[in-house]
Amino acid sequence: MPLPIAHAAIAVCLTRIIPMGSQMGSPSRRRLSVLALGFIAAVSPDFDFIPGLLSGETNRFHQGPTHSLFGAALCGLLVYLFFLPFLKGLPKIALIIYAMLAALFHPVLDLFSRDTRPPIGVPLFWPFAEGHVISPFPLFRSVHRSSEAGEFFASLFSLHNFMAAGQELIFGLILITATWAFTKKRKSS
Repeated sequence: MPLPIAHAAIAVCLTRIIPMGSQMGSPSRRRLSVLALGFIAAVSPDFDFIPGLLSGETNRFHQGPTHSLFGAALCGLLVYLFFLPFLKGLPKIALIIYAMLAALFHPVLDLFSRDTRPPIGVPLFWPFAEGHVISPFPLFRSVHRSSEAGEFFASLFSLHNFMAAGQELIFGLILITATWAFTKKRKSS
């Protein structure tokens, strides 16, 4: 599953695509609040690690319902509701769409990653269909992590994961640059 880098890149791209109106203004506290909303919504399906960390088995709940389209949309909505007090004066519908899309892209990106730990893939269509799905064409490396809560964070710092982070950084930069160029060209037309 991708690291937060690829998920955050999606949030940045969505800020360029979803019209937030003239209220966004120049770089400011509002723009930072919107970006924070997007970043947290984009990684929110991975909050399923928290109960696992608390129980001592980090992967116990990972790749569960929050990694479905339904669960991710719900995560995005909950993050939006949490951020609502910080987003006064901005268009609510655009922000809901932004948060939900950022979260919905999470299982989609996970679908395109190399997965080496059962259950393989994501439960994309839960609760409407059982089973996990994964693309036969992975775009992202697997992330190596310990299932022991005490070793979890230390296990993330490995050469393999560093290489995965570099690959995601390149992916993110290409995606952000392409989105910026596309939206700039569209605005000038």
